[in-house]
Order: sequence, then C-alpha cells, then structure tokens
Amino acid sequence: MLGRELTNPNCNPTYDLASGGCPLLIKQNKMEPITGQDVLKIRKTTIVKPYKKDAKEGFKGKEYRIYAFGDKAFAVHTEDDFIKDFDAGNVKEVILTEDAEGISFVNHISWTKAMMQKASEVKFESINEKNYKVTTAESLEETIF
Repeated sequence: MLGRELTNPNCNPTYDLASGGCPLLIKQNKMEPITGQDVLKIRKTTIVKPYKKDAKEGFKGKEYRIYAFGDKAFAVHTEDDFIKDFDAGNVKEVILTEDAEGISFVNHISWTKAMMQKASEVKFESINEKNYKVTTAESLEETIF
C-alpha cells in the first residue's frame, strides 16, 4: 500500500530485536520523470517557506520553494541547483517520488549535464577497432625506419 511502513524483509527479528529492532522501510513509488515539453508546464510559485524548527540537521534555518505541475506540487530546497537551472531554462528532466506524505523532489538533469554526457558518449563510441587497429611489422627494421 502506498506510503505504508513495511518491515525490512531481510531482517532477522531474533537478532535485530536485540539491537533495537528491525528497521522500517517506507515504500515510495517512483513517478515517471517530467521531460520534454512537460518541463515547460512546471510553474514556480511565490510560496517560499522556512523548514520546521525540528527539521533535520542541514535544513534548520533554511527555506524551500514550492513548484506546481498540473494538480501536483513539490518542494525544492532554495539552495538546490534546480532553482538556478529552472530560472535559466536549463532543466531537461525532473525526477519525483510519491508516498503517503505527497510528492517529493528527488533530482533533476540539466541540459548542460545531458549535453556533456552525450559528448562523452560520442567520443567513447568513436574509439573503435578501425581507429585503433593493431598493426604488425614484418621485421624490426620496418618498425624503426
């Protein structure tokens, strides 16, 4: 069931209970990434909120911004690169998950990173047997001269 806490199936209750019990897993459903023209449908709202006072370390005293996509909304830490890339029109893909608490922003892929990866793939694919064919010499003289 979506968002339900599940006991880790690899947990040995006899052993793990002595050390505090079996860890719980929160089931999350990975959503289809937002890509292509749909990225243009993401809207930056004016809502910026501070994290709760009891937030985890690293979030205390910081803020998050709400983004909307259709009838869904997700929060992004105001210091995340997504905000800079979104404002510059440099977002290729957005990765979200959904659980009982709602939708969570996981990561994004910028056009800059995607193009760098594609350029690296093209360079790697150009390395082939034809370009780097091993040749043999008939004699030592052929190799030297």
